[in-house]
Order: sequence, then C-alpha cells, then structure tokens
Amino acid sequence: MKDLKENMKKNNMKKLMLSAVLGVFCYCTNNAMKNPIDINEVLNTILLGYNDIVKARKAIQGEEGKIYATIKDDEGKVKKGQVLQFITNQFTKEEQNEKEFQDGINEIKKHFHLENKKNDDECTKDNLTEIFWDKEQKDETQKIDGVSELISEYFTAIKNDESRISKTFKKYYEEEKAKKGKVKNVENIVIEKIMNECLGETKAEDIGNGFLANLGKIYDELANTYDKSEDFKVNKEATLETIKRRIALEDTITEEKLKAFIKQKIGIEEKKEGDGCPCCDCF
Repeated sequence: MKDLKENMKKNNMKKLMLSAVLGVFCYCTNNAMKNPIDINEVLNTILLGYNDIVKARKAIQGEEGKIYATIKDDEGKVKKGQVLQFITNQFTKEEQNEKEFQDGINEIKKHFHLENKKNDDECTKDNLTEIFWDKEQKDETQKIDGVSELISEYFTAIKNDESRISKTFKKYYEEEKAKKGKVKNVENIVIEKIMNECLGETKAEDIGNGFLANLGKIYDELANTYDKSEDFKVNKEATLETIKRRIALEDTITEEKLKAFIKQKIGIEEKKEGDGCPCCDCF
C-alpha cells in the first residue's frame, strides 16, 4: 500500500511537470503566432525602406565632388578601406561605440556590394558606391572634415532600413519554416516559396521583370492607401531602380541573384573574403 501511494505521488509529480512544460510551450507558441506577417508586409518594408534611402540620397546631391576629394588617395583612386573609413567618420564616436554598430556597417557593405572586396580593392563605377562620390565634380577646396549631417543621415538610412528589411524578412522566413515542420530541405523549400510569392500575380517572362512589376503594383497601392507625401509618388522609379541595383547591380535580376539576396536578408550566407572592421588599423 505504501509503495502504491509513493508511485501515485511520483506519477502526480510527473503530470504536474509535464503540464508546466506544455503550458510554457503553448505560451511561447501563442506569443510567436500573435503577430504573424505575410509576404506583403515584407515587400512593403522593402519599398518603404529603399524609398527612404532614395530620399536621403537626393538630399546629398551636390556633395559628390567634396566626398571624392575627401576619400581619394594620392593617385586619385578610391579604395574600399577609404570608403569604409569615410562612412565610419560620418557617425559620432558615441554611435561608433554602440554594440550593434559593426552590424550596421556590414549592412552598408552589402548595400554597396563591398562585402566580397578586400580593403585595398578599388571602388569604381562597377559598384553602388559611385552614387555618392563623383570624380568629375571633385572639389579640393571643400573636403569634408568630421560629420556632415546630411551625409550622416544618408548612411544612417541605409544602415537602419537594410537592418529593418533583414529583420522583417527573417521573421517571415522563420514563421514559414516553422509551418513546414521537420521536412527535408526545408530551407530550400521555404526560399523557393518566398521567391514565387515575390512575383505576386505578374505574368512576366523572366523573374526579374516579374519581381519589379509586382513591386511597382504594390508601390502604387501604398501611394494610394496611405497619406504619403508627393515625394513618395515621384520617387517610384528611383526606388525600383535602387532595389534592382541592390540585388543585381549592373545586371538584370536573375533567379540566382534574387535567391542570393533573400538568403542574405534572412542570414543564410557564407562569410566573404575581405570582410573587416571599419577602423584605421585594418586599412
């Protein structure tokens, strides 16, 4: 009888523990599913983010010659290390000391297609850096010393918006992955699903035109749905072009390039040669 009571007591304890574990599991699951997102939220975040970057870029028009004069070396060349140092210098020392500052610099590297370049590699018209410096308009008399507010706002927009897009993309990816459960090659299955969703209902012959057509449609819906400024409508083509170049640079958007962009945004990527910290000791 005594043994029976002991066994019952142990079984009751097990039930209590199992109930507690299940309770915690259900709580976490419910919390995770409280605010699920869909692909439209991801694409909206992309459009709003790059529109923000385009507006910040327009604000520094006229500064390109000064920037070139500041970052070029004695031979008139602009190298990755100099570019990253200039970008870093556009943030205050307090900002540079923030815990996530390097993550922001890494987002900027990716935005300008610099992540796979070495610090001594030259930056030319073949990457996105050319949109903020111009050799032809060089102004040796007005080199930029320290932080320029408008230029700082431009790089801050890139850092913050690229990070926001990454977080939204990753959240959506993780939710879709969780729905699939323990399926073989689940990562590839989810990425393929996301790529198809990026095309929306467009019937373009190639994936690049289909993706941009869908973004254009969503952009128009955003412009009509929300109380957006006239700048938002005016910047449509510039925003779409910035997205195109961000994904494929000078080429068209291919399936491979779109997939690489999505993988980069959700954090599935290999560390590229040339990555380094933005400090003088590394250059």
